[in-house]
Amino acid sequence: MKTKVILIYISLFIAAIVALTIVINGRRTEDNILGSWHKESLEFERVNYEDHQIKSYISQIQDKEIGHELMIDNVDNLVFEKDSQLKIKNNEKQQKDKLSWKLKGRGNIIEIKDLTTNNKESYQVQELSKDKLVVYINLDLQVRGIVKITFTKNNTTYAKKI
Repeated sequence: MKTKVILIYISLFIAAIVALTIVINGRRTEDNILGSWHKESLEFERVNYEDHQIKSYISQIQDKEIGHELMIDNVDNLVFEKDSQLKIKNNEKQQKDKLSWKLKGRGNIIEIKDLTTNNKESYQVQELSKDKLVVYINLDLQVRGIVKITFTKNNTTYAKKI
């Protein structure tokens, strides 16, 4: 009987040590989002009345129309920095520097704030890994739907191992 109790306590102790090690060494969501991200695709998902989903890629004209009110309009690259600063770059080499970011909730919402106007926008994080970021934007459009933006991480490893 005593050996069973001792084995239970030892196994609980080992489980606690393993769980603590995983928590301490695990990557945080903030660590995954840091770095430079390139926009891969922009899709519009519309829900019909019959509960069918229609997915379609957005043309450049629609992209400008939908994003013209957003802080991340015409975005090609997002750079999330450690000090909560966000830099946005697009094809015209224009850059927005006065932006900050933070994760809210359980890491499932990115809030972007324009530091000059104090405007805020929220984006729902659908998927976040070390190489891929998928966010949804809920827009107040006449057509019910969600805009899905997919980003991939820019790898800045230039040196090749010989």
